Amino acid sequence: MRRSITIRVVQHRPVLGDLEANLADHRERVVAAAADGIDVIHFTELSLTGYVLGDGVDAVAIDPEHPLWGELCALSREIDLVAGFVERGDDGWLYNATGYFHAGRPLHVHRKVYLPTYGPFDEGRSSRRAAPSKRSTRRGGEER
Repeated sequence: MRRSITIRVVQHRPVLGDLEANLADHRERVVAAAADGIDVIHFTELSLTGYVLGDGVDAVAIDPEHPLWGELCALSREIDLVAGFVERGDDGWLYNATGYFHAGRPLHVHRKVYLPTYGPFDEGRSSRRAAPSKRSTRRGGEER
């Protein structure tokens, strides 16, 4: 039998480039959502860093060894958590990524595939696009 889940989607204004302030905001919202009986809290793309980072993107990149990663895992012990961040990949490249954290561990990290390449949103200048895969890319309901 299927059970329904309750998802809270958070549209907020992160402090550009301030991981600690944004993590504190996430923590506060996770605690409130858990108290409200929410099952999953979903933050926006780059919710931990802000969006137009320019040359500051390298300074806010995280990986599983970064202390903030452990904080995200700890927060997911209360409720499932989806958060956006700049990921430093094993290959040394930076990725616009979103992680799904559950029961104290990451279940999946998705790297953005189609990066904008115009004006202030020129992500291709500082980030590498992820290669499309059947598991992570869908268009119109069809896997590609």
